[in-house]
Amino acid sequence: YLSPQYSYARNTSSADDIETDPATSHTVNLMVGAQQQLGARFGVFAEAGLGWARHSASTPSSSTTSTSWGTRATVGGILFF
Repeated sequence: YLSPQYSYARNTSSADDIETDPATSHTVNLMVGAQQQLGARFGVFAEAGLGWARHSASTPSSSTTSTSWGTRATVGGILFF
């Protein structure tokens, strides 16, 4: 199966009564996976794929943005009830 994933985060903070602009993160993953049922109520799955992330933050005096690519992997169990 294919599992596209997207997440967004926004964080605000203040230091010494100076409010900074919000820091934001965007993450996109595209995973390919397989699932196997091992019994009537239990199964396992595994996913592997490629991910992209971008993080932006700024203060009154500076701004930074970083972008990264990487591999992702997930394994887990499934309980059917």
